[in-house]
This record gives sequence, structure tokens and C-alpha cells, in this order.
Amino acid sequence: MKLTDENSKTAFCWIPSETGKSFAVKWKTLEPRPFDTFGTISVDGVDIGGSILLKDDCQLISETHYVTSATTERPLFFGPIQLTDDDAYLKSDSLHLGNIVVRIKKIEKVEKMQPNPRDTQLEDKIHEKSKKAMVNRVKFGEEVPRDSTESYSRVKTGSTLATLTFKYRSIGKSNVLRAHGISPDPSAQKTRRKRKIQETDSSDGSVEDDTETATAELRSLLRGAQEQIYTILPRLEKKVSKAAKKSAKKIKKEP
Repeated sequence: MKLTDENSKTAFCWIPSETGKSFAVKWKTLEPRPFDTFGTISVDGVDIGGSILLKDDCQLISETHYVTSATTERPLFFGPIQLTDDDAYLKSDSLHLGNIVVRIKKIEKVEKMQPNPRDTQLEDKIHEKSKKAMVNRVKFGEEVPRDSTESYSRVKTGSTLATLTFKYRSIGKSNVLRAHGISPDPSAQKTRRKRKIQETDSSDGSVEDDTETATAELRSLLRGAQEQIYTILPRLEKKVSKAAKKSAKKIKKEP
């Protein structure tokens, strides 16, 4: 990831998204901390909850669903964007569209509880003027049963320790990442590899000869440079000597 602000501990990176594919948001603490932390997740500007990581715990956290009740949840996936020319959608905030954000915060208080039924909706349509070169966006799948053994808590958080932003863009037929030079083009890389192989094959074993020739030319250039230095140095010494004598004549001797 690219660090954008060391003081506020913010960073971002680009990730590929493919329409119809599910995904997981993962993070972990590399070493134990003296306090518990809470990782809160937002997709396209919508908060979908998060997970608690205890102070002595360095396990990998993986979030693949949005919890809708004590017994149900909805999977996360990338779905197609539906464009509209309805100006009513111009008011929709598209600033956060294309961003999955994880904020790691220090926990001040935790209360065990059962999740209240909720059904947050992600906007299905966006105005065509707000497309932002997007092909897909985060969506919720159909509700599925949730593991009832997983606990649910209300968390009071303090300071934010880090903010990680994952900017997702299409990697399918309309490869936005590749079009903007973020993702390498496999066909271009393959062409470069073929060109290198062809150049190597066409040398007919003359690589060593070319190296010896280049070395000899370099040595010749170095000798020429040394000769020029030896020629110039005496002239410089004479000029410096004359300048020193003129400077000495201008200095007045005090009685």
C-alpha cells in the first residue's frame, strides 16, 4: 500500500474487481498491542460493521458478509453498475464510490448484545455523470443463515490508529486498471518477452564478442580522458600561479 499521510496513518492501494465475484476484506495485527482494536468497514461510503481484535491476538480477520440479524447475513460481491439519466440521482454522494475503507480504532468499551435487525441498502443506480470510470460496484447478495455461535458486540471506540483505503476498479473486459496504466498489460509483457528472446536468438552466440568490444571501447575512452586531464592540468596550474602573484602585488604592506 502507498502511505499518503504518515501523521494520520492513512494509506491506499488499487485492487481489481470482477463483476459477479464475491470478495473478503482481510487484515491482521503484526504484533500484540497493549489494547484491543476494532476494525470498521465501509463500502462506497456505507458502514457495514467490523470485527474486534483482542490485544494479544494476531489472527487474520476476514469479513465476507454484512450482518443483517442474529441469524442472517448477506455476502459481499461486485455487481454491475446501473446508469440512469434521472437527475434525482445527482444528489447521491458518489465521492466514496469505488472505495472499500478499513479504519482501525482503539477500543474503549465493549458490550455484548444481539444485533438488531437491519437492512442497509446500497444504491443500485448512479447518475451517468457520476460514473467515475466505474464498471461495477459493491453489492449485497441474498440473505443466508449466519453462524449463531459468533458473538456480536456494541463497541465504543477512541482514536483512529490507521485508515486503509482499497480503491477497486474493473479487471474484466473493460479493464479500467489497465487502461489507466495501474495494472500491467499481459499481452504487452508477452510481446516484450518475445522480442528479448528473438534478439538473443539472432545474436548467434556473439554476446561475448559484443561484451569484449564494449569493454575495449570503454578502456579507450578512459585513456583518452586521462590524456586530456594530463594536458589540461599544467595549464590550470600556470593560471592559478599567475593569479596568486597578481593578488600578492595588490596587497599593501603595513609599516
